[in-house]
Amino acid sequence: TAAVPDLLFVVDEDGRFVEVVTRRDELLAVPSDALIGRHAQEILPAAEAALLHRVLGEALASGDRRSARYALDTPAGRRDFQAWVQAMDTPLDGRRAAVMLVQDITQNLASETEARTLAYFDPLTELPNRRLLTERLEHAIDDNARCGKHGALMFIDLDDFKNINDLLGHHNGDHLLHEAGQRLHAAVRDSDTVARFGGDEFVILLEHLAESEDDALAAARHVADKLIEQLSAPYRLQGLDRVCTASLGLVLFNGHGHTADELMQRADLSMYEAKRQGKNTTSVFDPQMRTALATRLQLEAELRSALGTGAFAIHLQPQVDAGGRLIGAEALLRWERAGHGMTPPGVFIPVAEQAGLMPDLGREAMALACHELARWSRLPG
Repeated sequence: TAAVPDLLFVVDEDGRFVEVVTRRDELLAVPSDALIGRHAQEILPAAEAALLHRVLGEALASGDRRSARYALDTPAGRRDFQAWVQAMDTPLDGRRAAVMLVQDITQNLASETEARTLAYFDPLTELPNRRLLTERLEHAIDDNARCGKHGALMFIDLDDFKNINDLLGHHNGDHLLHEAGQRLHAAVRDSDTVARFGGDEFVILLEHLAESEDDALAAARHVADKLIEQLSAPYRLQGLDRVCTASLGLVLFNGHGHTADELMQRADLSMYEAKRQGKNTTSVFDPQMRTALATRLQLEAELRSALGTGAFAIHLQPQVDAGGRLIGAEALLRWERAGHGMTPPGVFIPVAEQAGLMPDLGREAMALACHELARWSRLPG
């Protein structure tokens, strides 16, 4: 604070140094005895001298304390300073004067910068994190609404990244993530934002693409194709080339029709659609994706609830040899879904695979098959 300043100056109304008190001589641009009687313009660089002269004039004119922040090269190196200027009640030698208290805030600013970096940037990739991306997206929504142009949001997930971590270790996974972030950053404009959302997920924000939706989509697709191509190039890990492709979801925005959260959800949905299409590709958001997701989530919830309730049954499909003789039967699982009747596996098996329910369904099918075999063993003949 200014209570115990590093430097104290008394200056007259023309900015001439009348008195100097210092706890740290190395913070002075010139020795203290060389300051007395000289103007700030003679000692300081032009910009800093003009700033202090202006603040001095404001303090003398208003009677209130004024402040300024500036930086100077000193014997202690480049330092940042905070100055407070207060007019004195009594003149000095018939001239108005002011007291200037100056504090070295270099370390404080460094701590503030470090705190902001930790709050807004990912430490591994040094890219903006989710928090900063969200703030920039909210600003972009407002800005694009004013200028009438479309922007785009891209959600990127590295395909099968877990295999890299499992096979090569997390240090190689971290190396790949860092390089992937660099590739993404190099492939977009300086005005665009590349953020690491967490894990192996990245988000790209493209602003001011075009007024026309078609033109904006074409521009965004061009960038998406370039990103997919960049990410699919081999990564050098442990002396070998490893490939880790990516799936990309894309959504356009223009104005205040949707919040930042809604846009990120739509981009995320599109990315999962790209995964479903076989990975290493781009999918553009379509409103039907939301309907399809709601349907799948409802089916998944019903499927979970149906396990162990007797809602599943085994249907046996005979198997015969070339001569037409019965040699066995294939056990096929069917689901008596409430309100929908008998549901074939082609409907619920893909949902079970995505939801991780296949082991539970396998146990259900095995129990039903064993029960059927036990029933057969009790039949006569």
